[in-house]
Amino acid sequence: MPVAWVLNPNGGDNVPADGAPSFAWNELDQTFEVVWAQHDGADFEIVLSKWETDQWSVPVALTSTANDDTDPVIAFAPDGTARVVFQDDTHIYMLTRPPGGSWGAPVSVDLGARPSTARTAENRAAFQHAGAGGTTEIVAAVNDGSWQSTLLQTVTFAGLGGTGNVDVRIGSVAGRVWIVWEDSATQLGWSQLVGGFWTAPQYETIAGAADEEAGRLRIKLSALQ
Repeated sequence: MPVAWVLNPNGGDNVPADGAPSFAWNELDQTFEVVWAQHDGADFEIVLSKWETDQWSVPVALTSTANDDTDPVIAFAPDGTARVVFQDDTHIYMLTRPPGGSWGAPVSVDLGARPSTARTAENRAAFQHAGAGGTTEIVAAVNDGSWQSTLLQTVTFAGLGGTGNVDVRIGSVAGRVWIVWEDSATQLGWSQLVGGFWTAPQYETIAGAADEEAGRLRIKLSALQ
């Protein structure tokens, strides 16, 4: 494999090691862009690289804070606006870049962790938040002049990995928007945006972790009906 194809040649040697990447297709520039958390010697920052003809560009830092910035997810709005959501120790943030423009400063969304964003017309995010009594709250947020959050569900499940991460993901296709999370060992929970409001939670049965991605696909097909 050519060295230029490797996204972060020294990533495995970093201590701590780089975080997992998130990719998205930039239709305006006809290229992939990818973000991940990289340790700068003091803490983790969010970095971005683009595919340029036959190699990845040198990573550019999108954040420079005194906290660990981790778990980024990138997506592009229909108009070409780039979005990156990420978390620090307590908050969810979003970075945006207008078509042909530059990245703005991170904007605080809400308290939470494990964020997700998607190809939506509005600035939207989904994430989890620590609830009372060891529960986990599933939250949807939208910026309509300011960030507004909606509690979708409260779960007592620790996630299929047992770590407390219930893998909240927001999806969007052709104007349909939905959010999926791990609700128990045998089912995924999901809610869909209909007429500007989130529906009551619905559930998709899964045969354990091996069936999770197939279950998410079944939910997607239901949301697109």
